[in-house]
Amino acid sequence: MNQGPPFRDDSAVLIMYQIAVAMEELHDQGILHRDLKASNVLVNVTEDDSYSFDPWHDDGFQCAVADFECSVGVVGTGYWRAPEILEVLKDHGNLHDQQIFTQQVDVYSYAMTCYEILTGCIPFEDRPRTNPEFVLAGERPQLPDHIHPELSKLISRCWSADPSQRPTFTDIVKVITEIDRLLSAYRASPKAFICKDCEDAR
Repeated sequence: MNQGPPFRDDSAVLIMYQIAVAMEELHDQGILHRDLKASNVLVNVTEDDSYSFDPWHDDGFQCAVADFECSVGVVGTGYWRAPEILEVLKDHGNLHDQQIFTQQVDVYSYAMTCYEILTGCIPFEDRPRTNPEFVLAGERPQLPDHIHPELSKLISRCWSADPSQRPTFTDIVKVITEIDRLLSAYRASPKAFICKDCEDAR
């Protein structure tokens, strides 16, 4: 049973920021992840209880990079998959066609991963896996009321049904950086997260 959000809001914002930075770097290299989800993200808690992110730990992540040109079969997991992928699956289409996997597919999965980070819940965990019609009709998980409205707006853009309406990871990084500026009161805490070091890393 879910016990509530796994991270404080400021911690969650940092983790989402760092995932976006890692994905931006992959996309800049012409590489797609195609199976982004929270279980493929390793968060290390340091001695001072701050968080760091290692995007390379996961075998699936490394495999997606190594097999980018030759990966075959169904890629992605459940309702982390974008609607355009679910549509192809529903119609028993050819997922071997690399053209259906785009950067926008990763952005959609990123939104579902953000939902996990913010809530500790699996997307649509109480819904059947065999009938994606409700997703294709536009239904999305309910975001927490307490999160910053700009963050809610960003995630909603990321899981848009229209791939062309989803932001790039470069855009996402910029928006989250601005959200962190708006949440600057968190920096007064000794557990401050997005900071000069994060920006220097870029």
